[in-house]
Amino acid sequence: MPPNDKIQLDTATTNATMGAFINDYTFFGSFSSAKLWSLDHSNFEGADIVWDLNQPAPVEMENRFDFIYNGSVLDNVWDPATSLRNMSRMLKPGGRIVHLEHRTRVNGPYLTFPPDWFHDYYAANNFADCKTYLATFPTPDRWNARLTWTNWAPVLISGDRVEAAGMFNSPNSEYFTVCIAEKGPDSTCHKIPNQFQYRSPEERQWHLQQTIKFKLSGRPIVNFT
Repeated sequence: MPPNDKIQLDTATTNATMGAFINDYTFFGSFSSAKLWSLDHSNFEGADIVWDLNQPAPVEMENRFDFIYNGSVLDNVWDPATSLRNMSRMLKPGGRIVHLEHRTRVNGPYLTFPPDWFHDYYAANNFADCKTYLATFPTPDRWNARLTWTNWAPVLISGDRVEAAGMFNSPNSEYFTVCIAEKGPDSTCHKIPNQFQYRSPEERQWHLQQTIKFKLSGRPIVNFT
């Protein structure tokens, strides 16, 4: 990530609809000494890496980053599957990625993403962990207000009984999908999941095993009250 002299702790920008906010260097610099790289498809906003995530990333970008934050990128690109694979390839084994994606009409997204889209990809590719959440808006016109935060778990474990939770039922209100995933030493990036109703018996068994692994991992469930 770029040199720390790019972090400006007194920098703030004003947006007509959102009010004051801080930039990415300021935000991460407020609690971390990590170097920060930004990626964009153009240098319009001074990105450190200029690359179109719709195109396969070059080899030199593989296994490069310890942490990747995707702040609502995939809903604005034409080929989000390629973009997700690119992000996963850029992540080092042991590294973590955070996705925050609109499941809403806000900002005119090309596509929107339920939590199982992320979960199934990371399960198919043997990631070490994956937790998914819904952050629901109080009303459709107050998407930047306090959110209701809930964990989405696609498998139910009760004693010795384990069963798939089945289809994701979207809430009536608009929401963000949030995903936190960790890449393992044996993780892949190229495998494509099938939706639950179209999986072979072998795929169903693998998905269930991976989902249980995610659920029982040491990472605690994030809970905002």
